[in-house]
Amino acid sequence: MKTPLPSAAAAASLAGALLQSDCLSIALGCAAFLVGAQPARAAVTEAWVQRYGSDEQPQTTKVVCDALGNIIVASEIYSTNNSTSTDMLTTKYSGSDGSVLWQKRYNGPNTKGNSWEYPTGLALDGSGNAVVTGPSFNAIWDYGYDYYTAKYAAADGALLWEKRYNGGTVVGGSDDVPHAVAVDSNGNVVVTGESSVNPAPGVYSTVFYTAKYAAADGALLWEKRYNGPANRDDLFSSLALGPNGMVVIAGSSLGGSSTDITTVVYRENLPAVLIAMVPEGIHIHFTGVPGSSYNIERATAATGPWSTIATPTAPLDGLIEYTDTNPPPGTAFYRTSTP
Repeated sequence: MKTPLPSAAAAASLAGALLQSDCLSIALGCAAFLVGAQPARAAVTEAWVQRYGSDEQPQTTKVVCDALGNIIVASEIYSTNNSTSTDMLTTKYSGSDGSVLWQKRYNGPNTKGNSWEYPTGLALDGSGNAVVTGPSFNAIWDYGYDYYTAKYAAADGALLWEKRYNGGTVVGGSDDVPHAVAVDSNGNVVVTGESSVNPAPGVYSTVFYTAKYAAADGALLWEKRYNGPANRDDLFSSLALGPNGMVVIAGSSLGGSSTDITTVVYRENLPAVLIAMVPEGIHIHFTGVPGSSYNIERATAATGPWSTIATPTAPLDGLIEYTDTNPPPGTAFYRTSTP
């Protein structure tokens, strides 16, 4: 004869008893209850520790991990020949044991004795190459920061390219300070932060300054400045990238007598698509940015849904040509987008 299942009240009482005794199960005839089971806790161990510094007093550290588990750290450290100046140090550690894979140090062009460089942003591209950005004293004035951005090879830290930006809008020293960097799906680099302006005599303020650099050589693809309606301080806070070349900047900006939360969105203009009917099908061609990839999308209605039929990469001359050899019967629409 089978033992009857316990009532709800009996089951609740039993559950409480099991929780108190930390039991996991109990058999009641042919019935069994699993009560109070706790998830297993992972065993966490300290894999390794790396320290760097001594008299160089590092600070302002940024860190990222690549797809292989290796770690890249960017820090500010005292210059070796001047305790009143700092350099930007980028180090790659092996994820397995913390051994140093490569290390690169940047000391800016200012020779007036008080040169400061420090990282404010660090990102990786799809190949694991590291991009670091931060302010660097310029070589013109006794004071004043420039944007400094460098790209280092994943394998050995070789400098692939470096770029500086000096707004040059304030006589005697313009502060241009990057605060963030991001890499898009094509490997192009977006850097943003604040740039000093002198909108009126005796009035000094900042605007958002954003630049996009080409993946291959750091060539300037575009740059934008945003100055709020009060013509006063615009202070950067955050950066995000979206589809189709979208760049989003968020921060605060004076809108009159008060400070507003401000979001600025930039969209890249996709190239115009030229379409022609040929014996083989539908021939599509357009000019893109060399080295950048584009989706060619097709739909049977202007409102979609859209499907990607090819993702070519623009050659050195930028000209992309593609023939849709199997177009749908009737009407077809074509467009481009970025992956």
